[in-house]
Amino acid sequence: MAGSKGSWEKTQEAMDNQGSSTFLRLENDGDKAVLVYCGAPFHRDICFNEKTGAYEAWDDAAKAAGRKKSSRYSINVYVISIKGRETNEMRVIDMNFNTMQQVIALRDKYGFQKCAFEVTRHGAKGDTKTTYQILPDRDVDDALRAACGRPDPADKNGWIEGTAAMIDLEEATAKESVDATVTDDVRKDGKGKKEKTNGASTAAAPAPAAAPAPAPAGDVIAKTAAAEIIEKLKPLDKDKGIVPFLAKFPYARKVSEIRASDEAAARAFAAQLAAPPPPAAAEDPFA
Repeated sequence: MAGSKGSWEKTQEAMDNQGSSTFLRLENDGDKAVLVYCGAPFHRDICFNEKTGAYEAWDDAAKAAGRKKSSRYSINVYVISIKGRETNEMRVIDMNFNTMQQVIALRDKYGFQKCAFEVTRHGAKGDTKTTYQILPDRDVDDALRAACGRPDPADKNGWIEGTAAMIDLEEATAKESVDATVTDDVRKDGKGKKEKTNGASTAAAPAPAAAPAPAPAGDVIAKTAAAEIIEKLKPLDKDKGIVPFLAKFPYARKVSEIRASDEAAARAFAAQLAAPPPPAAAEDPFA
């Protein structure tokens, strides 16, 4: 019987790797990762914009619009395995206040230079009461330390890199904030609603209006094209960049959902938005 060259294992691996390879995501109840926390965390305040369906920086304009601030904490992690599959690569994990508190307690008790940890998700996908259990898993031996690095004894915030390069947290989270969907522990809030966070109970909110269906995964623009468009929109104010951009393609909730057939139009519109305004005509003093 001739082989079909198919593989359940490779298919599962491809599905596990679908999406961002920068961020570590545990999306389903019971998902586990074994990792080493590396370096110092990066803090940012964000809010959810219900009009664009995306996160944005918390600022005076967001406060005036009635949005609610949520603090997020990102840190480099050297991921040894995800769901039992070896990865051995540097990624970024994004956490809320409660999870960050756990990480600080574990750092103080065990030390990042000595111990790797197992992180287990408890909560189904979309469950706003999702929590993460973090337990010591194994000692960091010389081989693992050579890969993930070690703390800098001369700088409490420093980290001496191993063979796996550290990821720029500010750059990674800036890209994520432009092109992110709602995660389990941050939800949009508005009139008659309360923000939901891990472990917090909230008043029931009316179901939001159904959004236009995004394009099927195979019909969207390539990741490289989405990244290039995001780079053009990032420097712009939201009201002059991402808001009018997504308004032009109302079926998309984020840049990566733009249809492949609209790539040329999307690139052109992003370039138009990013183009500097023409210089004002000089006033004729003799007019």
